[in-house]
Amino acid sequence: MERHENMMLGEDNSRFSNEKFEMRTKLSRPICSVPGVLNGTGASNEEDQLLLENAPLKDELICIWTLLNKFLGETISPFASSPIPQAPRV
Repeated sequence: MERHENMMLGEDNSRFSNEKFEMRTKLSRPICSVPGVLNGTGASNEEDQLLLENAPLKDELICIWTLLNKFLGETISPFASSPIPQAPRV
């Protein structure tokens, strides 16, 4: 039961983080935007859209790595140079 609650809270946290990011991005954009033209932050609207699309994927990656770390019993960073641990050869 506690594990289920933790997963639900984690999903809520991810959703709130994504909503916060979207709102910050929307607030940083100019009112009248032209596609491909730099806005006040120095990033194009296309880059902003990619960041919005990638935020949930990054959260999902972190969640998967957290579960993987629990199963393996060791700490592996999802942003390490070699993201997939190699099994020892016998």
